[in-house]
Amino acid sequence: MTSDRQIASNRSNGARSRGPRTAAGKASSSRNALRHGLAVSVIDEPAMCTEVEALARAIAGNSADSFQLSQARIIAGAQLDLLRVHSAKVALMNSKIASAILSGDGTEDVMGNLPSDDADLDRSDDPSCETKLTEQFSIVPTIEALQQLARLDRYEDRAISRRRRAMRAFLAYQRI
Repeated sequence: MTSDRQIASNRSNGARSRGPRTAAGKASSSRNALRHGLAVSVIDEPAMCTEVEALARAIAGNSADSFQLSQARIIAGAQLDLLRVHSAKVALMNSKIASAILSGDGTEDVMGNLPSDDADLDRSDDPSCETKLTEQFSIVPTIEALQQLARLDRYEDRAISRRRRAMRAFLAYQRI
């Protein structure tokens, strides 16, 4: 039986967590799912169905029955989802690097050129070498970029789990 104190606490907590109330907050939260589109699996996208089907047929082979083909579709969809996540990660890092270069945070030399010669980097006898290299290569992912990458890990983990489960089922069925 739930106590009166717990009921009051639940009501109090529920009143605070009802989502955005202002028009700006609602508009902002409605765009959250459109940030990268990774929440939708490629299996659910009509444009990707032909790619999934082709990869699934390659995985399952010509003599596959309906169960094997369904598991192969899951494997193919998860693999294509992984490729999308990896592409999103690369795009995120490239955009952070590009913005760091364009902002002029020390990644360019005085003439505006990026360091290109490895001979310029081999200054082990120079005591200020570490400082010069740090100044020359200060394209380090920011905390924000790392947080965004960590958020993308969720989609990657989900796709890996789906692929692993389907592969186990696919292989177990083949042994029977």
